[in-house]
Formats: sequence, C-alpha cells, structure tokens
Amino acid sequence: MCQLCPIKDVAAQARWPKPLEAPVKDIEFVVTTAHDDYEANKAACRSKTTIPESLLDMLRLLAASLNELEADREKWWMAPEKKELRRRLDADCDHKKMTELHKINNATSDRIESMQAKLGTFVKWSLGMNGGVWELVESAKVKAGDGAAK
Repeated sequence: MCQLCPIKDVAAQARWPKPLEAPVKDIEFVVTTAHDDYEANKAACRSKTTIPESLLDMLRLLAASLNELEADREKWWMAPEKKELRRRLDADCDHKKMTELHKINNATSDRIESMQAKLGTFVKWSLGMNGGVWELVESAKVKAGDGAAK
C-alpha cells in the first residue's frame, strides 16, 4: 500500500458535515488519480528531477484541495447558523449538545490535519522532497518564474 492511500482511509473514517461531503469526495478522486499515476511511474519517482509533471500537478491539486477543505470547515463552523446554534445552546445550558457540536468540529479538523500530514509524508519519503508540501507547491512557482524569465 502506498503512502497516499491512507488519505482515502481518513476521508472515509466517519461522516463529514454536510457542506464538506462533496469536497471530500473530490479529494478521494484526486488521491485515486495520483495513486494510479504514481504506481504507473514509480521508477521515475526515485529522483526529484524525473518525477512526472502530471503527478506533481495532481499532488499540488490535492494540497490545494486540502487547504480549501480546511477553509470550508472554518466557513461552516463560523456560519451565522452555527453561531446562532452555539449561542442558543449556551443560553439554554445544553452542555451535552454543545459538547457534541464541538466534538464534530474538532474531529473534522483533526481528519483534515491528518490528511495534510499524510500528503506531506508521501511527498517527503516517496518523492524525496525534504521540504514536504511546501517544496512541492513552491517548485511550481519556481518553474513558472523560470519560464517567464526566458
């Protein structure tokens, strides 16, 4: 099993808040596509200079999707409806429901962080990018800058 596949496992672990379900399905698709690309080009991935650009692009898309998922979680948590629900639960002293709501938010945040960490592990150990996801994302900017300078 490659180091990308556990990202799908984390995504499938538990139910996600409704607004995050569609982006999670998209992430699962991107992981599957990146996995297939990696398996097809495993020999080329032994050196940073020979990693197929299609795989790098897919992994950058995955990194961006995970960042967007975190932003969507924050929007969901800070939405006026959720703020009102938390205010009402606090006013009604319904600590049990308030605790459950916080558990959902914390578990969602933990799963997103776990997926980001697993992507970083894959990039570092399978592709040899010691800078992790930062190096993956920044290498695209460097290449774009080189192309513009020529």
